[in-house]
Amino acid sequence: MSGNRSASKLLYFSLSTLMLAALVACGGGGGGSNSSQLSGVAAYGAPMQGASITLTDANGQSRTTNTSADGSYTLDVTGLTAPFLLKASGATGDSVKEYAALVTSAPTEGKTVVANVTPLTHALVTMVSSDGASPNEFTDSSKLKTLDASKLSAALVNLQAALKNVLVETGLSEKFDPLTVRFKADRTNPEDTLLDTIKVSVSEQGVTLHNARVSVNDTGSANTDAATVTIKGTSNTLRPLPRSTVQAEDLKGLDTFVAQANACLALAPSDRVSKGPGAAVSAFANTYTFQGACAEVTSFDKDSYKTNGYPLTHIWGPRLLNQIPANSKLLPPEFLLFESTRDQQTKALVKLSSTSPTGGRTFVEHAVKTDAGWKIVGNQLNYDAGVSALFYRHKDLSTYGRTILSASNDPDAGKNIGKLDVFSSTLSFAFNPTGPNGHDVFAVRIKGPGLPPNGIVLARSSTCGTDKFLTFYSNNGELPDANSKLQTRSTSKTWVLDASTFDNAYKGSDFYKHWRGSSTNISEEPVRMNEIPEFATYSWEVFTLSGGSTVAAAKFTTRNVTRPLAASEGQKLPWAVLNRDALDYLDPAHLSKSDSLSSASFSWTLPTASMPEVISAGIYGRNHTDAVGMGLGIGNRGNTSVKLSLSTQYNGAGVTCSYAKVPSFTATMGYREVGVQQKTDLGLILQNLSYHEGRSPN
Repeated sequence: MSGNRSASKLLYFSLSTLMLAALVACGGGGGGSNSSQLSGVAAYGAPMQGASITLTDANGQSRTTNTSADGSYTLDVTGLTAPFLLKASGATGDSVKEYAALVTSAPTEGKTVVANVTPLTHALVTMVSSDGASPNEFTDSSKLKTLDASKLSAALVNLQAALKNVLVETGLSEKFDPLTVRFKADRTNPEDTLLDTIKVSVSEQGVTLHNARVSVNDTGSANTDAATVTIKGTSNTLRPLPRSTVQAEDLKGLDTFVAQANACLALAPSDRVSKGPGAAVSAFANTYTFQGACAEVTSFDKDSYKTNGYPLTHIWGPRLLNQIPANSKLLPPEFLLFESTRDQQTKALVKLSSTSPTGGRTFVEHAVKTDAGWKIVGNQLNYDAGVSALFYRHKDLSTYGRTILSASNDPDAGKNIGKLDVFSSTLSFAFNPTGPNGHDVFAVRIKGPGLPPNGIVLARSSTCGTDKFLTFYSNNGELPDANSKLQTRSTSKTWVLDASTFDNAYKGSDFYKHWRGSSTNISEEPVRMNEIPEFATYSWEVFTLSGGSTVAAAKFTTRNVTRPLAASEGQKLPWAVLNRDALDYLDPAHLSKSDSLSSASFSWTLPTASMPEVISAGIYGRNHTDAVGMGLGIGNRGNTSVKLSLSTQYNGAGVTCSYAKVPSFTATMGYREVGVQQKTDLGLILQNLSYHEGRSPN
C-alpha cells in the first residue's frame, strides 16, 4: 500500500508540474510571452485610481480590468478583433469621470501596445464620431467595426494644431499623440502637465478645449473666448490655443492644502468639528469650531475667507461634520480657471473632490496666490447667491394629452396635441433672502449671456417653500413694487434657454410655442449655446427696501462654472430611471399615493455603473391655491431609494404656510411631479422629472 501511496503522490506531483508548465506556456491567463496586450494610463491630470477599464472589440466582445493606484492598467487582447474601444470610468467626488480611446489595430502576438485613456483621447473619439459630438457612438460595435483609421489620424492632426503652442511651451513634440505616449500620472512630467492645463468638454458644438493657464480678468463675460477653441469633426481649420500666462508650477500651488486637508479628513467627522449654538447677537444659528488637524489647515485664509456672505467655519464646518464622510481622502485639485485682479493678484477657480468607500463630495472653491503661498479664500460675495446650469428631462405621464383652446389664435386650436415630453436647458439663479445681508432685499436683476437684453428679475414669492430663494418676476428688467412684501406667485428661479421634445408623444405643429405657452421665464426663441462662453459671467443688481426701489444698493458678479447644453443633447445624457414605486405617485388611480402627502418613499435604477449617482430626490405638487414639495439629499454612494417627510414651509415673507401637505391631484385637476437629481463631472445638474398634469379629456 505504501508503494501505491508513493505512486499516487508521484502521479499527483507529475500532474501538478505538467499543469504548472502548461500555465506558464500559455501565459497563466494573460501574462505570458505569446499574449497580446494593451497597457497604459487612465488619467485626467491625476490618476484614475481603481477605475474600471472596459474594452470592446469590433465583434462586440468585451474584457474588463481595473486600474492600479497610479492609474495604470494592462489588458490581454489576444483573440480579439480591432478596432478597439477603451473606456475608463471611475467615481470622483460626487460624480463619475468617463473617458474613451480608440485603438485601430491589434498588437502583434507577444507584444504590448500603449493605449492611454484621458480627456485628450476622449476628444479624438468625439471628433471622429459621425456628428463630431457623440463619443458614445462607438459603443455600437457596428459603428466601431467601420471606423476609418485615416479619420482618426486627421483628428489627431487637428488636435495637435489646436495644442501647438501649449505643446511647445510644455516641452512636448508638436506631433504628440496622447494615445500612444508612455507616461506616469504623477505630476512630474510634461504629459501630465498638459492634462492639468487643457480642459476638455463635449457638446453639440463639438469638442471644446480650454487652456486653464491663460489668466483672464475677474470681470466681464466673454473674456475666456481667447483661451478656448472648439473642434467639430476632423476637417475644420483651427487657430491654436494661446500660450499660457500662468506658470505650470502654480498647478501644484495647493499641494500643502491637500496634505493638511487629508490629515483633517483622517479624523472621524465628530472629531473634525464641534458644533454649538450661535451667540444671541450673531446672525448665525450655530457656531462651528475646527478641532485637531482641522484647526491646523493653514492654507485656509481664516481671517479673509468668505463664501456667499458666510465665514470659513460656516462653510467648511458643515462640510467636514455632515457632508464629507469618514475615511475620506482629498484628491489632487483641478484648476479650472485662473484670473487676474485689478491689483495684479492671481486667483483661481478650483475643483476639490474627495473620495471614500461610501461616496465622495465635490466643491468648487476660490484660491488666491499670496506671498505665503496659495490660500483658499472663498468667492468673497456678500450675498448667498449663484448661478448654475440645469438640464431637465420632463416625462409627461398625464392621463390625457393637452388640448389647445378652440378660441385661441393657434394653428392647432381645438386639437389635442398629445403629451409634452421635454428636454429643457436652463440657467438657475439662486438668491437666498434669509442668508447674510438678504433680509432687506426685495428683488435682484441679473444680466448676462443667454438672458434678455434688459435682464431678468427675481423677487419674493407668496408660494409655500420659497423662503430661501427669490423667484421669477420679469424678463424685461422691470422691478416689482417695493412696497409689496410679496411680488409674485412663481416657484421658479430658472431661465429656460432651449427645449425639445422626445419619445414622439407630441402631435402638434409648433412644439416650442406650445411648451412655452404663457410662461415668461422661457426664452421667446431657443438660445444659441455658442453665444454663451465658457465660465460666463453674470452681473447682479440688488434692490433693498432701505436703499430705494429703483437704485441698486449693491452690485456683484458670479461665474457659471458649467456651460449649458442644447436641449437636443438630452438623449445622450446619463439619466437615472424612476422605478414603479416612484411612478405610482403620478397615477390618479393609485388613491393612496395620489392623495395629499406628508411623507413618501420611492426608488430608482442606474442602468450602467458609469452613470452619476443620484444626489437628491423629491416630490412636488400644486393646485389652484397651494404649492408644496419635499426633498432630501442622498448621502451615500450606492443608495437607490429615499424616504421623504414634509417639514415646515414658509413663503418669501417668512410666513409659515398653513397647508402642510403636498396637494392631491386627479386625472383632470392639479399637478404632481416626482424626480431625482444627478450631477455630471463637468458640473451640469441633471433634473429627471416625471409629472402628471390634470387635463380635460376633450
